[in-house]
Amino acid sequence: MSRQHTRRSVLASIGAASVVTLAGCSGSDDSDSADDADGAGETTPTEPATTSISLAVSVYPTAPGSARLLMAREQETFADHNLEVEEIVSFGSAGDVVRGISTGGLDVGLGGLAAPVNAYIQGAPINILGISLGVNPIEFFARADSGIESIQDAAGAQIAVNGEGDSPEAAAIQSISRADGVSIDDVEFVYAGGLGECLTTVKQGGADLTWIIPPLSLIQLDEGDLKRVWRVREHAEWIPPQVITAGTTTIEERPDVLGRIISALMDGAEYARNNLEETASVWAAAAEWPEPLALQTLRNLDLERHWDPTPRQQYFTNTGETMIKQGLVDEQPPWQDIINQTPLPANKQADWL
Repeated sequence: MSRQHTRRSVLASIGAASVVTLAGCSGSDDSDSADDADGAGETTPTEPATTSISLAVSVYPTAPGSARLLMAREQETFADHNLEVEEIVSFGSAGDVVRGISTGGLDVGLGGLAAPVNAYIQGAPINILGISLGVNPIEFFARADSGIESIQDAAGAQIAVNGEGDSPEAAAIQSISRADGVSIDDVEFVYAGGLGECLTTVKQGGADLTWIIPPLSLIQLDEGDLKRVWRVREHAEWIPPQVITAGTTTIEERPDVLGRIISALMDGAEYARNNLEETASVWAAAAEWPEPLALQTLRNLDLERHWDPTPRQQYFTNTGETMIKQGLVDEQPPWQDIINQTPLPANKQADWL
């Protein structure tokens, strides 16, 4: 495996990370209060005060993971958990999410796994809470006129990815490492800067393969310039595209708020799964996708696992193996220290931690 950097300017970028920012509280704090209705000192628990939150999501509302957030807002599941979403804004990269958390400006992040792990190892006060998105939608495409027809044909190829250590590179490493007849030592990575630039690099002959996600992949197939060579999940099932992260202090001081955010996302995901056509329609309208392609994209994902926050061991040990191959770490990271699943519902916590 070798690496090459390209100096082409960024044409467009679909980031691999997203972040959720808590924007403070309105009203009283989130503790139970006493209601001495009859003067006898009896206490009655009250609803938590409404907490304002700001969600910043990578390529929102374009990427498939956005459908869950859209339905959570549409069905007011955040309000059901005494949360008020003030705004949803975009964020650039997993590294940016980590910097925002470690400097105290952001409370919760939804982003790629490698960046918070590296930050933790380097001493940043952050932890992973669980999985944000569990099914990796990345696919690898080649030019339609190339001789590359299968993952085995990647031997000797150049693969355009965003940057060193990023999620597309990890997806390529894991899928190629698990395929017969090809080795990661047989490929060369070209660091192009972003998805739009990766596509341009391949179309202009600067690389042989690149990554893409649906429904953009379906549009590329219709246009005919590119062809699908493999889906990552066909070869490497346990690669989480996003994890939930938060500052260590936030976890210690506001686990209830974090738990409510996770519960609201889970409720939105459940509604989306049970009302797929409505979800596809809402997502397509927000992202300006053709509705049939939005529906096809959601049907092609294992949504039960895609939106399950449980931090399964396979996600992390597989990622650790890939990080070793990427040269990011020398051994498996200390997952029991990095992961703090306290804010997760009890039935979504993993026994191995």
